[in-house]
This record gives sequence, structure tokens and C-alpha cells, in this order.
Amino acid sequence: MVVLCSNCGGGTLQRSKRRFFEYPLSLLGLWPFRCKECNVRFLKYSKRSFK
Repeated sequence: MVVLCSNCGGGTLQRSKRRFFEYPLSLLGLWPFRCKECNVRFLKYSKRSFK
């Protein structure tokens, strides 16, 4: 699954730290990401890798 920025469409993303209200959303698969190109933070569906 490729995650792209919802603002600029860029693919250079990193997962952001979850805020307090985002912990329950992560149980549903919604994770915070930040685009390194336009610096926008957003939530996207993604599988979490337990490594």
C-alpha cells in the first residue's frame, strides 16, 4: 500500500507521533503522517508494522 500526501501528492512521508485523541483512531487503522515536501500533517489508513 503506497501512502501519498493528500495535499501535494508527494510520496516522501514519515509517520508522525500520535496525539492523545488519535490513539483510538489507530485501532481503526488511521495513522498520522507528515509530508516532508509540503509539511502538511494528515491521517491515512495504513497497516502498522510491529517490528
